[in-house]
Amino acid sequence: FENLRRLQNVRYEGGEGTEYNNSSSNNNIRSNSSVISDPDYSQVVQIKDEHGNDLRLIHILNLVSVLNISPFVYMDAAALLALKHFNQRSELIVKGLSQRLQGCNLYMTMDMLNDLADPVIASRKLHSYFSLSSSSNSLNYPTPHPTAVLGATLSDVSMPLAVLTGAYEIPQLSPASQAVGLDNDGVAPTFSRTVPTLVGVAETVLAYLHHLGVSHCYLLHLHTDFALSLRHQMTSIGSTRFNITVYSAAYDSEKPLTIDTALRRIGDSGVRYVFGTLTTVDHRAVLERAYDLGVVGDRYAWFIPDVITKPSHSLDRDSDAKYIAGLQGISQVGFWRHIHEQFEESLIGAVRDDPDFQDFYVESHKQDSVIFQGTNFSEMFPIITLYSHFTYDAAMALGIAACEVKDQPLFSGWNYSDQIRKTEFQGATGFVTFDPDTGTRDHRTVMYAFDNYFLDESLSNNKTAYITSQISTVVNLSSTSSDGVFLEINAPVFADGTSRPPLPLIELEQDLNLIPIGILVVGWTLAAVVIIVCISLIIWVRKHRNDQEVRASQPRLLVLLLVGTLVIAASIIPNSFQEPSSQRLLNVACMAAPILFWLGFSIAFAANLTKIWRLSRIIRESVEMRRTKEELYFFSPATVPFFCILFANIAILVAWALVAPLEWTRVSTGIVDDFGRPLETYGHCANTDSGLFEFLLIGINMAVVLAVFYEAYAKRNLPKLFNDAYQVTLCTACMFETFILGIPALLVVENNPRAFFLVREIVHFALCMAILIPNFGNKLLQHKEQAFAAIQAEW
Repeated sequence: FENLRRLQNVRYEGGEGTEYNNSSSNNNIRSNSSVISDPDYSQVVQIKDEHGNDLRLIHILNLVSVLNISPFVYMDAAALLALKHFNQRSELIVKGLSQRLQGCNLYMTMDMLNDLADPVIASRKLHSYFSLSSSSNSLNYPTPHPTAVLGATLSDVSMPLAVLTGAYEIPQLSPASQAVGLDNDGVAPTFSRTVPTLVGVAETVLAYLHHLGVSHCYLLHLHTDFALSLRHQMTSIGSTRFNITVYSAAYDSEKPLTIDTALRRIGDSGVRYVFGTLTTVDHRAVLERAYDLGVVGDRYAWFIPDVITKPSHSLDRDSDAKYIAGLQGISQVGFWRHIHEQFEESLIGAVRDDPDFQDFYVESHKQDSVIFQGTNFSEMFPIITLYSHFTYDAAMALGIAACEVKDQPLFSGWNYSDQIRKTEFQGATGFVTFDPDTGTRDHRTVMYAFDNYFLDESLSNNKTAYITSQISTVVNLSSTSSDGVFLEINAPVFADGTSRPPLPLIELEQDLNLIPIGILVVGWTLAAVVIIVCISLIIWVRKHRNDQEVRASQPRLLVLLLVGTLVIAASIIPNSFQEPSSQRLLNVACMAAPILFWLGFSIAFAANLTKIWRLSRIIRESVEMRRTKEELYFFSPATVPFFCILFANIAILVAWALVAPLEWTRVSTGIVDDFGRPLETYGHCANTDSGLFEFLLIGINMAVVLAVFYEAYAKRNLPKLFNDAYQVTLCTACMFETFILGIPALLVVENNPRAFFLVREIVHFALCMAILIPNFGNKLLQHKEQAFAAIQAEW
């Protein structure tokens, strides 16, 4: 510390044998810059030590906002600790520093300037510091001027200072300002920072919401240029990377009416996940108003940046009831403070136990040294935030970059600023690297944590509510996974006190277009009529199998025809399945319906073809004057067509069921809510790969129908008793007429499930009747006439 004091004195007062060499500040003036130049302005001081060796000094001006409060004391102390380690080439924190700086004769000095967290006061002080000579400088800070500015803490302060430092061509490196607007190189050309912007927090929140399956969220932000820039980037990241739609509402913390308007907008939207870029000053007022308007509570999940300074709160249940409700389940998203034991032990030891460090710390605050009178650093509770780590890395980055600037030994502010953005090292916060265009720390080099606040009833009582916090989830965005890696430290607690996330959006009242029970009854009735008729006819054929008109039409084939028709009618039953049946049952029904239909269709028309085929064989044998007996049994020559057709259909149906089975899906009618969710859907069976199987089934069975039609036409001149050509032709014609009328009607009502079901089942019923009436109507009439004639004969 004595050496540091000696360097400081040389910096301010010069000394015997001291040589000052001013590096030109005007070598690289940019055409679009407004440069305030000073002919005596120097960024690097070159001196000789007591041995005649050349030494170079750079002076750092550290802007501080709050004094004599533990977190901020440790931030300032971290800068001085970095100064000490850099000048000593200590590798306690930055490994390999001594070797990296080998041959560098540059050292740093530092002063603290209190900006009072006010952008106007900070700008005035900085302008006075730079522009006035030592004799007239109201701050009593003599020239040569600083080489770089470390700070500020608040973004509102850093923005105007970034304009000034850019005008003076002085690098500015902030360890805490996260505003997105500072990425504008046109406004802040020499600004850099070791802390990522709020975009990193926003991306972390979006990654976490994507992890939870959330598709919409709301951004509540201040009406500032910084927040508007954040909104633009968050919206872009949400849509391109995570498929999340980000809505936004702005407010002015000084105008309560705008807060109400923004919160009502969120409440009316139906979005349940809110990321509020609140501040330390206004977060309580916003949360309490959100409670009044019902925008916090069991149905909502809120995320905010690192603005709540206390990890726990003891609050009055009556007077703080709204704030308690607002904090319940809220997650504060900030940097994950991984413990760097060597850094924290070194920092705490310097502040609490090293009197020389304490004296040097107070001396660095020249204008504010009176504030520290009576301060007992040893008794100050060490509250070390991650910003102390960022501050250490910022000061160390200034030193390393100064040693590595190309135009040594003296360099301009532009080159120094460019070198800072190229600097990389392993520091107290991990791997430090900057965006070469904006100078901002890459947010993927830090980890983020969700600090979950909730009411701890075990520590509360009737009067006091104890709000505590715990880290729930740590997010690593630098992982090879595009969505990040999530490490759950503790189960998250949401506003309802459980670990169950709320619904992403307001519950949707969706019209499922279910088929009314009345229409279902119509379908079931049609199926029942056909099934009863088929069963009755099977009994009738069995009873009258020896009657001439039945025996001539081959009773066994008539029974097969009736079985096929019955199976077609049975396909109406699975067609009527819908919610609330299970998805598995609906999928089974989807495949059962076409299997029953095509199986029944193939049986019915294969029976017709077999009947004509058998008659054709008998006629051919009779023409050749040969006696033959064509019996019907399995795999007899007469049944070859039947089994070929049946097995072909079964093979295709089995392959269809195994390869591309139909599944129950819901399709939107196109009517959606504000979030793109369908307000009206209808269910149907579909599979994009089933077209081939449907084409094969239609092709084979239409070929069978045409074959039946051809055979019936060819046998039209046979004796009427044995010839069913007329009936088969009529059956085929009725079937084609049913398809010609039914298929266009089905296409018209395809998107109307009620009408589609009704039309489809009517088509099924008509098809069944087209099979039954031509084949059995005449036989029943003949039987009735014969029975009536027999009765008359008896009389």
